[in-house]
Order: sequence, then C-alpha cells, then structure tokens
Amino acid sequence: MHVKALVVEDCVEFANILKNLLINDYNAQVSWVGSTGVLKSVFRKVRPTLVLLDLMLQSQFAIDYIPKLKRLGSTVIVISAFNDNAIVNKVYTLGADIFVSKPTNLGYLRNILRKYFNTHKTEEAVLRDFRNNYIASYKLPNYVLEWLDMFKSSKLRGYVFTNRDRFVLGVLYQYKRVPKEFLMNELGISEGNLRVLLFRLRRKLLKSKSPYSIWADHYGNLVLINRVSQFT
Repeated sequence: MHVKALVVEDCVEFANILKNLLINDYNAQVSWVGSTGVLKSVFRKVRPTLVLLDLMLQSQFAIDYIPKLKRLGSTVIVISAFNDNAIVNKVYTLGADIFVSKPTNLGYLRNILRKYFNTHKTEEAVLRDFRNNYIASYKLPNYVLEWLDMFKSSKLRGYVFTNRDRFVLGVLYQYKRVPKEFLMNELGISEGNLRVLLFRLRRKLLKSKSPYSIWADHYGNLVLINRVSQFT
C-alpha cells in the first residue's frame, strides 16, 4: 500500500508540482483539493497520513483547519506566502508540524519530505511489522507459515468453506486465541467485515455440527471455544 497524501492548494500549477513530487519521488497515493468547501468531506474519505496545506484557498483562510486535520491523525505541512511571525507562530500553536514559505524552494521541500518518509512507516510496513512481531511472539515454525499461506483446509466434512473461512479456522484451531487485528491485516478486511465473516462462520460451524464456535473476549482477541466440553 502507498502513503496517502492530500494536497490542499488552489493554484493548479503548483498543486501539480506537489502531486508530481509526491508520486514520482515517493510513489504516494495523492488526492487534491482546491477549496475549503469540500476539504472536510474529502479528508474523511481519503484519510491521508500527510497533508500539504495552503493557508489561502480562493480568498478563504484555511488556518482553522489545522487542528481538525491533526485530530484526525495527519501530519500537516503548511505551505504559504503568509509568512510573517504572527501567522507562523499561530500555525505552530494550532498544531502544524512544519511551515514552508512561498515561493517554495523545492530542494528544501524535498529534504522535509525525505525526513518525513524516512521516519513515518507506510501502512504496508506497519502491517508487515505487526505480522512479523506476532509470528515471533508465537515462535511460528516455517511449516506453519507455509500452511497458513496456503489456506489449509479445516477438515470439517459436509460443508463448503471459503478460503477466508479456512484461514480463520486454521489459525484459531492452531492457537485458540488470536488478536482480531492479525486476521484483519492478513485478510485485508475492516473490523466490520470481520464481524460479518465471524457471524457467518458461527452459523457454518453450527450447520456442520462442529463442536466449536468463535467468540471475542474483552481484549479484542478471537477465541475458539468447544461448546461440547463446556457442558460435559
């Protein structure tokens, strides 16, 4: 997955320069907004990790958007011609990470972006580290990793299970208790879709007359339980 960046700039020519810089140098996934009217809705849709923000958008001052963007988790680099001390101090007070003056020295901006991309992991890298740490903590041997990658069958007879079903069941059969984040990352699905998948799996397990079912504990772990052993 690529870093998601949002360019907030009403000058089309300069916006294209910023977009090309992010795409060509860092292979970022870039969106562009040229007015404050749609900024909030676009931000919530894109959920960027990096925002390049101009302070003046079509005669509207965008400085008040800085704390809103920060609350939603983005790094904010302000690029503006309004560079007097009072404005710069307010920009930093509101939570902006970096202020860059216009006209912009692209070499200087490149150095800033290089530092950002060197210190902020991409979503793909975060997920990869999560998986590696999980594997290391459970000391999974190579044959188990190969087995997981192949979505090995759960050996339940008389019912058709999808690859995702078999993967979830296989991991739970092996370890009994697994963080939901691990399955979300491995399957590439949201928490809501994981809930739907688990609900469907519970019904499939019941129809296949398996003694097992799946539940979630208070810590966000998914737990495989044996319904029969609880009553014997």
